[in-house]
Amino acid sequence: MENLRNSVLKGVLLEKYVGKMDEACGEGKEFIVTLRHDKVNEAISRVLEKVSVEHSVAGMLTKAKYKDKQVDIFRNGKLVIREFHGREEAESFLGELLE
Repeated sequence: MENLRNSVLKGVLLEKYVGKMDEACGEGKEFIVTLRHDKVNEAISRVLEKVSVEHSVAGMLTKAKYKDKQVDIFRNGKLVIREFHGREEAESFLGELLE
Protein backbone atom coordinates (compact mmCIF):
# COMPACT_ATOMS: atom_id res chain seq x y z
CA MET A 1 0.00 0.00 0.00
CA GLU A 2 2.88 2.37 0.83
CA ASN A 3 4.46 1.79 -2.62
CA LEU A 4 1.17 2.62 -4.31
CA ARG A 5 0.82 5.82 -2.29
CA ASN A 6 4.41 6.86 -3.16
CA SER A 7 3.83 6.08 -6.82
CA VAL A 8 0.65 8.17 -6.91
CA LEU A 9 2.40 11.06 -5.11
CA LYS A 10 5.28 11.03 -7.60
CA GLY A 11 2.80 11.00 -10.50
CA VAL A 12 0.99 14.02 -9.07
CA LEU A 13 4.29 15.88 -8.62
CA LEU A 14 5.33 15.10 -12.21
CA GLU A 15 2.00 16.37 -13.47
CA LYS A 16 2.32 19.53 -11.37
CA TYR A 17 5.89 20.46 -12.32
CA VAL A 18 6.80 18.73 -15.62
CA GLY A 19 5.61 19.97 -19.00
CA LYS A 20 7.31 17.25 -21.02
CA MET A 21 10.05 14.67 -20.80
CA ASP A 22 11.96 13.48 -23.87
CA GLU A 23 14.52 10.72 -24.20
CA ALA A 24 17.82 11.97 -25.63
CA CYS A 25 20.09 10.03 -27.94
CA GLY A 26 23.47 8.93 -26.71
CA GLU A 27 25.30 6.44 -24.58
CA GLY A 28 23.22 5.46 -21.58
CA LYS A 29 19.71 6.80 -21.19
CA GLU A 30 19.34 10.53 -20.71
CA PHE A 31 16.17 12.53 -20.48
CA ILE A 32 15.52 16.19 -21.19
CA VAL A 33 12.85 17.50 -18.85
CA THR A 34 11.00 20.73 -19.57
CA LEU A 35 9.42 22.17 -16.45
CA ARG A 36 6.02 23.87 -16.53
CA HIS A 37 6.55 27.58 -17.14
CA ASP A 38 4.45 28.70 -14.16
CA LYS A 39 6.29 26.33 -11.78
CA VAL A 40 9.91 26.71 -12.92
CA ASN A 41 11.23 28.59 -9.88
CA GLU A 42 9.41 26.37 -7.39
CA ALA A 43 10.56 23.16 -9.12
CA ILE A 44 14.18 24.31 -9.39
CA SER A 45 14.19 25.28 -5.70
CA ARG A 46 12.91 21.80 -4.77
CA VAL A 47 15.58 20.14 -6.90
CA LEU A 48 18.41 22.32 -5.55
CA GLU A 49 17.43 21.41 -1.96
CA LYS A 50 18.13 17.74 -2.69
CA VAL A 51 21.13 17.64 -5.01
CA SER A 52 24.81 17.93 -4.30
CA VAL A 53 26.09 20.79 -6.48
CA GLU A 54 29.33 20.03 -8.31
CA HIS A 55 29.66 23.13 -10.47
CA SER A 56 27.69 26.25 -11.36
CA VAL A 57 28.19 28.39 -14.46
CA ALA A 58 27.13 32.03 -14.06
CA GLY A 59 23.83 31.02 -12.48
CA MET A 60 22.60 29.67 -15.82
CA LEU A 61 23.66 26.04 -15.44
CA THR A 62 24.16 23.98 -12.32
CA LYS A 63 25.77 20.55 -12.59
CA ALA A 64 24.82 18.33 -9.68
CA LYS A 65 24.44 14.74 -8.44
CA TYR A 66 21.60 13.00 -6.67
CA LYS A 67 21.75 9.31 -5.76
CA ASP A 68 24.77 8.82 -8.07
CA LYS A 69 22.89 10.25 -11.07
CA GLN A 70 23.97 13.34 -12.99
CA VAL A 71 21.50 16.25 -13.00
CA ASP A 72 22.04 19.39 -15.09
CA ILE A 73 19.75 22.25 -14.04
CA PHE A 74 19.22 25.13 -16.45
CA ARG A 75 17.62 28.36 -15.21
CA ASN A 76 15.38 28.43 -18.29
CA GLY A 77 13.39 25.50 -16.89
CA LYS A 78 15.14 22.51 -18.40
CA LEU A 79 16.76 19.60 -16.61
CA VAL A 80 18.94 16.91 -18.13
CA ILE A 81 19.02 13.73 -16.07
CA ARG A 82 21.47 10.97 -16.97
CA GLU A 83 22.38 7.33 -16.39
CA PHE A 84 19.00 5.59 -16.47
CA HIS A 85 17.86 2.18 -17.69
CA GLY A 86 14.48 3.39 -18.89
CA ARG A 87 11.71 5.96 -18.68
CA GLU A 88 10.06 4.41 -15.61
CA GLU A 89 13.28 4.66 -13.59
CA ALA A 90 13.81 8.26 -14.76
CA GLU A 91 10.24 9.26 -13.83
CA SER A 92 10.60 7.70 -10.39
CA PHE A 93 13.89 9.54 -9.86
CA LEU A 94 12.37 12.83 -11.00
CA GLY A 95 9.41 12.33 -8.66
CA GLU A 96 11.85 11.93 -5.75
CA LEU A 97 13.70 15.09 -6.76
CA LEU A 98 10.47 17.08 -6.78
CA GLU A 99 9.11 15.75 -3.45
